[in-house]
Amino acid sequence: MSTLSDDLEILEQMTTGMRDYLSSGSIYSKKIDRELMYLTLGGYLLRRHRLAALRDRLDAGQQARLSAALEKFELLQRVQGGDVARKALQELQARLREWEQALTELFDGRPSLAIYRNDVEKRAMIEALVAELEQAGNLLKPELLSRRDRLDQRLRSRWQAGEFLWPANYQAAYPPETFWWLYGEPV
Repeated sequence: MSTLSDDLEILEQMTTGMRDYLSSGSIYSKKIDRELMYLTLGGYLLRRHRLAALRDRLDAGQQARLSAALEKFELLQRVQGGDVARKALQELQARLREWEQALTELFDGRPSLAIYRNDVEKRAMIEALVAELEQAGNLLKPELLSRRDRLDQRLRSRWQAGEFLWPANYQAAYPPETFWWLYGEPV
């Protein structure tokens, strides 16, 4: 898991490539120059959420860089708003499929916290994509929320509450009431 400085650098790289990405037909765009990571809207929204929630932990220069990146994305949203919504909906459907597959694999054998820690980022991206679509208005299909809720029920049926799974410096961005699936482990 990266640091806030890493998140900011990744967010800036994603913002730079976002215009072309939004115009493309692919959910996963070219790799950005960081740990072979792909540019996705979900990845961008995940980092945007975390950095905005923890903004006060950034120094003044980092806060200015974050503001510039966020403003650039807001401009893209005004110009390419339909593309953002289309891409968010497309990626949400894909992330739900990936998350369902991850839960199936997790529960087919003995649940592994190490595997879950890796896969739970998909669930965090689902949350970020849902928030983006809800903000955009009535674009969120009820069946997608129902699917998310069914997957959450499946996970809750085998859930043991516990410690925050990600680095402690991220915890303030993820309150347990909303992000319960980051506090504990599957059993």
